[in-house]
Amino acid sequence: MKKIVLLVFVVFSCLKSFAQPVNDACINATPITCGATDTGSTVTATIDAAPVCGPSLSITAPGAWYTFVGTGDAVTASLCGSAFDTKIIVYSGSCGSLTCVAGNDDAGGACPSSGLNSIAYFNSVLGTNYYILVTGFSTATGAYSLNIACAAPCVPVPANDDCSGAILLSLAPDISSCSPTTGTNTCANNSLINPSCFPFGTINDVWYQFNTGTNTGIAIDFDVITAANTYSYALYTSCAGADVSCGSLPSGAITNISGLSTSTTYFLQIFNNGGLEAGTFSLCVSAPPGPPIPPPNDDCTGITPTTLVNGAAPVTFTGTTYAATYDAAFSTIVVWEAVTLTECSNLQIDYCGTNPSVMQSALIYYTACPVAGFTAGTYDVTTCSDGNVTFYFYNLPAGTYYLPVLGGTPNTPGPYIMNAQSSDCTTGIEDVALTKSTLLYPNPAADVLNIKGVFGKETIVTITDALGKILLTQNFNSSIDISSLSNGVYIVQIQDGNYKHYERFVKAK
Repeated sequence: MKKIVLLVFVVFSCLKSFAQPVNDACINATPITCGATDTGSTVTATIDAAPVCGPSLSITAPGAWYTFVGTGDAVTASLCGSAFDTKIIVYSGSCGSLTCVAGNDDAGGACPSSGLNSIAYFNSVLGTNYYILVTGFSTATGAYSLNIACAAPCVPVPANDDCSGAILLSLAPDISSCSPTTGTNTCANNSLINPSCFPFGTINDVWYQFNTGTNTGIAIDFDVITAANTYSYALYTSCAGADVSCGSLPSGAITNISGLSTSTTYFLQIFNNGGLEAGTFSLCVSAPPGPPIPPPNDDCTGITPTTLVNGAAPVTFTGTTYAATYDAAFSTIVVWEAVTLTECSNLQIDYCGTNPSVMQSALIYYTACPVAGFTAGTYDVTTCSDGNVTFYFYNLPAGTYYLPVLGGTPNTPGPYIMNAQSSDCTTGIEDVALTKSTLLYPNPAADVLNIKGVFGKETIVTITDALGKILLTQNFNSSIDISSLSNGVYIVQIQDGNYKHYERFVKAK
């Protein structure tokens, strides 16, 4: 009799050890509310037949179910602290007819306990029933901890939060004529579509679409505005199925994608981890790059000079040095502007307002095109309040003057603003530090160059070649030994504090 009792006890103990969780099935889901944490285990649970919500959210391991009634809040359903490689999937609807809402495999750095734990984010609708499935990667099972946190909803949700709302982009013929589109993934919902280059992590994405037309590739010009610089992209031929291209989108760079089909609509997913990384960005999508098209003023022959009237308001020139060609005379890329003076004039040129600033300019002009043999008489240099350069030429005779705009190192190729203004020939721009009676003699000079003028003790004299390379610097001295210089044209810079004065001389021996 004692043996029979012992047998019954052993059988009962075994059944209890292998009993399934009470919330093993959707219809027995455990209610959970905002601020609550519930623990359990999926070790003895069964694998559920529920909709697959994305490539990384296939159901291959046993799971446990919870139900949550929407409060209208933004909900964070977290499995951080669980003892195994988890997945979490959120559905709406009913157990017999579930609709995917959100899901996640690996939360990465968002889970301090383990990046293999999962977090799902979703904006709940007041009164809507949600079903939360706690399961595992591959066949993983174990003990879990589910926490529900609620906060005021993030609004507005982007209109292109889902692929079905993808914003249509026009494909520009080339990157230089592309008009940027501004977007944001702030308040975007947790995505159910993980592309091949980011198969498991949390994704907050927005969507765009375009048609390739006659092109078999595209170029994406992407710039971060307020977000963290950690965006990626994926390209699809429909809102379902696998991506055809996937990768990072570095800010300030152009990403080229090839191997596409002509006359095909593609869906472009832009994403990062959301949260503190989310924010605004701009992008342009254009035809694939071909040979760069130089700007029309890449050569001086491609411009029509603008006539300046002495005493009139400045004339503003706008353009770009992007795709300009290399000019050996300047050792960089160059474009051109030109002005015509109808009488003796002082000419002021500035780049105020250009961003990034023009840190170096060719302080010379040419009186003919094609250019040959620059001219640079007496001129001064100051700076605008934004750091751009301003320079002045004095007592120029009537005629046309061709002005080079440098676009390469140390400048940044891109848009520029150039303002030109002329005034009557008088004494030029007045300044108390230096006189305008500065005179270099003899000119041409052989071994010694003399400087006549009134200068302070702190005045510095610098001699450069025509391209600005510094050859000699010294405290002011009325006589300078130039015997070591080769024959050629040089510039003398006389600086007193923030003020600079320039004159040109010829070394000839």
